[in-house]
Amino acid sequence: MRTLILIWGLLLANGLQGQRTLRGQVLDSKSGKGLAYVNIGIAGAGIGTVSQADGHFELLVPDTFANDSLKFSMVGYTTRSLYLEDILNTDELQEIGMEPKVTQLEEVVISPRNWKERILGNRTESRNIIAGFTSNELGNEVGIRVHIRRSPTLIDAFNVSIAANHYDTLRFRINFYDLKDGMPHERIQRKDIIVETTMQDGLLSIDLSDYDIVVYDDFFVSLEWIEDLGGEDGLYFSAGFLGSPIISRKTSQADWEKLSGVSLGFNVKVRY
Repeated sequence: MRTLILIWGLLLANGLQGQRTLRGQVLDSKSGKGLAYVNIGIAGAGIGTVSQADGHFELLVPDTFANDSLKFSMVGYTTRSLYLEDILNTDELQEIGMEPKVTQLEEVVISPRNWKERILGNRTESRNIIAGFTSNELGNEVGIRVHIRRSPTLIDAFNVSIAANHYDTLRFRINFYDLKDGMPHERIQRKDIIVETTMQDGLLSIDLSDYDIVVYDDFFVSLEWIEDLGGEDGLYFSAGFLGSPIISRKTSQADWEKLSGVSLGFNVKVRY
C-alpha cells in the first residue's frame, strides 16, 4: 500500500478579490539580458514567483500589500527591493534591472589529509511512502538539514530518490543554505545549479564537483520549483518517517516551515 505524505496544493489566487497583476521583466543592468529564475516576492508573505527563462514574470498582488516591498534575489546579483506602490499603479511592463555582484573570493586552504567519503542525509528509496513539493507555485522549495562530521566538508554530489516523475522533462534548482536558529538563512553557493532530467524513477545523482561548495557547519539543501510544467500530479520523491525532517517554503521570499516527522530521500556525497 502506497502512503502519500505530501500532495500538490493549488493556491486559489484567481478567486481572491482586491488584487492586481504585476507584469515585468528582470534584466542584467549591464548587458540588458533577461535573467532566468530570479526569486521575486514579498518577504514573509507567501506571495512570490520565479522569473521565466527570458526574465519575464507575472505576480498577483492583493491590495492589502500595496505598501510593502517586492524583493528580487538571485545568486551572483545584488538583492534589490522596490516599493510596490511605485510599480503597481501602471499597466506598463516593468523592467527591473539587477546589478551583477562583484565578490572577492576568499582563498580556501585545505591541508593535505586522507579524505573520507560519506553519504550524509536521508537514504530512503521507498516507493511505498512518497512525498512531493508542498505546492505548485514557482519558488516552492523542499529540503532537509544536513549534519556534517568534520570541518571543512566538500560537497561532491547531490542525490535525490525519485519515486515517480510524470513530466516529459523535469527542471529544478538545487540550493544550499547556511543555518540561523536551525532554519535556512542565506544561500552559500556562488553559481546557480539548474538540473534537467527525463528520469521517471530511480536515484538521480547530480555531480557538483565543479561548483566548489565547501561548508564549515551544518547546512540545508533544497530543490526549488522554477518552471510551470503543467498539471498537479507529476512528481514524487521517496519519503519516510525517520531521518532529517522536511523544511519547506511556499514560494519565493516566503517564511520557512518545518514538517516534523516526515523525511525526503535527499542526501549528499561529501569528503572530509
